[in-house]
Amino acid sequence: RETFTRIAREFEMVGFLDLNLREPWWTEEILALSLEHASYVKIADDELYALCSDHESSNEKRCEALLKRHDLRRIYLTQGPEDALLFDRAHSGIVTTSHPVASIPRPRDTVGAGDIFTAASIYSLFHEWGAPETLATACTISTELCTRVGATFDDPQFYRDWVRSAEPYWTKLERPVIF
Repeated sequence: RETFTRIAREFEMVGFLDLNLREPWWTEEILALSLEHASYVKIADDELYALCSDHESSNEKRCEALLKRHDLRRIYLTQGPEDALLFDRAHSGIVTTSHPVASIPRPRDTVGAGDIFTAASIYSLFHEWGAPETLATACTISTELCTRVGATFDDPQFYRDWVRSAEPYWTKLERPVIF
């Protein structure tokens, strides 16, 4: 923990935190340290409920409070098969964007859906996509994963096709993003 904190401060890290609160593998101390160094947080609605003490409030109010309390740039909230919300701390305040999740008549497996949602969200940050494009892409690819068994796609061609399908968003960029 000390090493992580030193590196995070020394290099002014911009952190993306995908919260996975699984008992007994997290503590308040670890959670506080993680949130302290995060700029972006992806959280599922059940984890948000466990994290926030105000259980009378809406998910929107909880996310807005987390954004402010931890000085976060964005929160990505997944709400199971319903939808996903993105809370963006813009110059004019907090902007909320939502995207429905496509209906899957018979999901085969949800393992890995949150992870691929996170991967698509990080990918979108590197390419400076807007909130609507980010959520549409993340919801689409995670929904597609739920139609299969397993946490990844067996065929590498799927990932190549996915990156190629994202190219129209790249042409909207005014300047290349180099990391």
